[in-house]
Amino acid sequence: MSTGTEQGTGTGDGGRRGGGWAVPVTGVLIGCVYLAVFLARHDVPMALFGLGVMVAYVVALRLFSGRWETAALLGGDTGDERRRAIDERAAATTLRVLAPVLVVGFFVSAARGTGATTWAMLSAVVGGVYIVSTIVLTRRG
Repeated sequence: MSTGTEQGTGTGDGGRRGGGWAVPVTGVLIGCVYLAVFLARHDVPMALFGLGVMVAYVVALRLFSGRWETAALLGGDTGDERRRAIDERAAATTLRVLAPVLVVGFFVSAARGTGATTWAMLSAVVGGVYIVSTIVLTRRG
């Protein structure tokens, strides 16, 4: 008898967050933002390219998620303990790569005298989220 833990939430959606539509809808929305921003700048080729890339990404995830575990994970299907562990390790690896890249970007931009504020803000967000999430997760047990 299933307790719901094998399928994640036990809601009948295969363990997908948001029923499997959160990632595709977000991807299409990001594509629409690309479209709007670049059309506002009168850059039609880039507008269409940005929308096309995001729609292609969403379609690829939907087409291959049943046959390719990576596509399922990228599509938000973390329905079992193994997939959740992979998702958590991938997020941790991303942080461990992204944080130093942002800090180095800040130093390079500061040395060149251009755009250091953007790098500093992004570094602060990453560091702040990491600190706050560490505090929250240690208090939760």
